[in-house]
Amino acid sequence: MQTLHQRSHGMMYSRPLHSCCAAVRPVLRQSRVHAAQKDAEISTKDWRAQRMVDKVHALFDRVWSKGDVQLVDDLITDDFVWKDVIWMSSKRVVGKKAFSSFVQQMREAYPDLHYEVGQVGVCDPVHVFVHWTCHGTNLRPTSDSKGRSHKPTFHESHISGIDFITFNDDRSKLQEIVIYRWVVVPQVCGPAIVRPAQPAHVW
Repeated sequence: MQTLHQRSHGMMYSRPLHSCCAAVRPVLRQSRVHAAQKDAEISTKDWRAQRMVDKVHALFDRVWSKGDVQLVDDLITDDFVWKDVIWMSSKRVVGKKAFSSFVQQMREAYPDLHYEVGQVGVCDPVHVFVHWTCHGTNLRPTSDSKGRSHKPTFHESHISGIDFITFNDDRSKLQEIVIYRWVVVPQVCGPAIVRPAQPAHVW
């Protein structure tokens, strides 16, 4: 058995090492609890986390819903990537200019496009989950991921989804958005009815 030698009143005596460790464990455990509580307190008061949430709301409320693409330069990085893994899995929108043009094209096709943010969850220092719903009426031609043009349907679409957003290292701008979305009510497209598609991932 391992022992820890201690001196008492000029005499040496041995104390089992495991008993020393047992005495220390509660102190270490309590220290870890205090450290975890402190980390939680810091994270809830982190102004950078709030800034991330504010930028997410600006993207949906002002850029997508109002077409204020002038904000794009302050919201996303130069190497920003947008991708929809459900409906346009082969399409990537890369960069500020391409994303601004994409937003404008969507708003031309759906002039009344409007987003509502349901919940925003900051899951770690650089990642955010966003649950949203949107609706818009297709009044102008659209094109799919293969560049094929489609005539306007003149019907209103209701869509819901979740975005997984990655921020840059200092959490000042959005670096990537991955979209998981689906139709929440039957969408009429001309004579055909497109039934709700099942989402690939749901949280």
